[in-house]
Amino acid sequence: MAAHDPDTCSHCPVCDTAYPGSDPESRTLDVCAICGWPSIAPVQRDEGDQVREIWARQAWQALQACQTTEAQQEYLTQGINWLIDRAEAIAQIGIADRFDQLEAQLTAKLASPLEPEPAIADELPLYSDLGLDYTPLTVALSQADWRTADDITHQLINDAIARNRSPKTTPANTSTILDDIARFPATDLRTLAWLWAAYSDGRFGWVAQISQWSDDYGTFCDRVGWRTSRGWLYYDELQFEPETLESIAIGHFPVLGWRKRSCYGIGGETVAGIMLAWFDRWRQISEPDPI
Repeated sequence: MAAHDPDTCSHCPVCDTAYPGSDPESRTLDVCAICGWPSIAPVQRDEGDQVREIWARQAWQALQACQTTEAQQEYLTQGINWLIDRAEAIAQIGIADRFDQLEAQLTAKLASPLEPEPAIADELPLYSDLGLDYTPLTVALSQADWRTADDITHQLINDAIARNRSPKTTPANTSTILDDIARFPATDLRTLAWLWAAYSDGRFGWVAQISQWSDDYGTFCDRVGWRTSRGWLYYDELQFEPETLESIAIGHFPVLGWRKRSCYGIGGETVAGIMLAWFDRWRQISEPDPI
């Protein structure tokens, strides 16, 4: 990708696409038609803008290097848009040390050439507001080890809930699973959803399950393969070792709201109630972060 001179920036610093006909000195806000990155006039650029551009450019290069399906492209683009919103929000509240840390990480990453045909998730940072490690989940998903990936997801969710509880606001034995889902960390939920979608061609994860949702939980289970003509499936009966990815119903994984059998909830709540809580939380965090 060509270098970008901040004094004559007429191309997008992320994807190198030319901006449509604006004088760079008078430009206040043009948006790249390809990647959606906003242009900033040279006189308005600062070090924070440069750091965010490096961040987004690295993500865009990873996106272009991958042999992706249309569904993967959509989820990756959503991820880049979220990075833009989050970076701008962080800049507004003045967390400079976060950008210093990010700049050091990206400088080290950019010093190493991209591997040919890189694994999708390996080229974008895996974020956690709670310090959770998503590497084991990434490995399991990359190997299509759906059972291990589902078990790890279940444990990560439990760990996130435990770390997210505050003794001041959440006294012991007063928080329900629905309360925990309602305040589940947005960053960690986005990371979980993105990993499942990216490694399943968009067939698994929160968005895939929302697409199959019905007001009748039984109908939903029929669609995602949690119920068959023989009845409600037990956990061990799920399609952990399919012949092909396409042979698994859309939304089959991850298993949310139950562990033993698809008709039995957990934490004293119904599976339908838990699923709706997850979907409501996803819709809440799908809006751009406020600035």
